[in-house]
Amino acid sequence: MDSLELKKEFVKDLIFYGGIDIQEAMIGTIEDVRKEVKKRIKTLAPSSGYICSPTNHIKQDLPIKNFLSYNITNVR
Repeated sequence: MDSLELKKEFVKDLIFYGGIDIQEAMIGTIEDVRKEVKKRIKTLAPSSGYICSPTNHIKQDLPIKNFLSYNITNVR
């Protein structure tokens, strides 16, 4: 799904939750996670609510350092 298109269509009706890719970004490098978080915040946060989190569940093989790095306070 295109998060930008969803945002445009439902900006007045929904708060978005999730969006952080668990199949590639979250199991990649910490930099991959940070890029993904920045992308989702830029796309989904303006003008309405957005709860930044990994998509639907956490995979068993997810490195804990990647999980901890998605915290938006660590993204600069």
